[in-house]
Amino acid sequence: MASINQPIPEEPDDPYDPHHLWEGLDLNDPLPYETVRDGFARYLVHAIRWSWDDQTPIKDPWYLSRDEGLKAWCQHAARARLAVQQRPSYTIVQFHKLIFSEQMRRGGTEAMANPVWGPLFEHMRQIHKMEFFTKMHLLFNQKSPVGNMARWMFCLFWDRATIPLEFWNWPATERFLATKLRAKNAAPNEELLRQWATRMGLGHSYPSVVTDFDAKTGIPESGFNAEAFILHGIPYAPAETFENQNIA
Repeated sequence: MASINQPIPEEPDDPYDPHHLWEGLDLNDPLPYETVRDGFARYLVHAIRWSWDDQTPIKDPWYLSRDEGLKAWCQHAARARLAVQQRPSYTIVQFHKLIFSEQMRRGGTEAMANPVWGPLFEHMRQIHKMEFFTKMHLLFNQKSPVGNMARWMFCLFWDRATIPLEFWNWPATERFLATKLRAKNAAPNEELLRQWATRMGLGHSYPSVVTDFDAKTGIPESGFNAEAFILHGIPYAPAETFENQNIA
């Protein structure tokens, strides 16, 4: 699973680095929450696209270009990470502190030794923010928030399953995801799936290609709409891949 805490790159020339959002601004100039969230999400899309490609069973341009679920997941991840220190706007220093606190939770020794944080430490000293240093130990090696596996898989399979979940109905989607999660009680029901899709802006394409799914036999013949499959222009795949959507 791709972590919801995908680290910020240390390469200063990375054009996707969200720190570039403040380029040309002073240290105390804030950017609105929405600007930071969207810039953070764009970085995450760039950072974890490889995991989407790696989990794609058919390396066809049609599949590899599908990223609506990826964008939805990264928006969710950006919101979740900003929620740890949510505010209506962020200065570059406030955002830098947020990312530093994440890295301290993952590995305090490594974060303290990383020279990328030198400017942040020096700035805190110059403005006499001693509380930043005296409370630093509270972050040391904590468990960091992790992404929701079921939601991550839902977004991944929405884009990249052999027949993407965009073309499934809700009951079949619910049964399919239940076969992919080790903890069966973590499997989302149809109502929750609908809520996720609404909140993340994901909408089904109709008519549905897959209308039924069985945990043992896969997609039954009666649950596969061949006309819809052709209508949506999904690339050809052997019949056995319809019966066993093993891409995780």
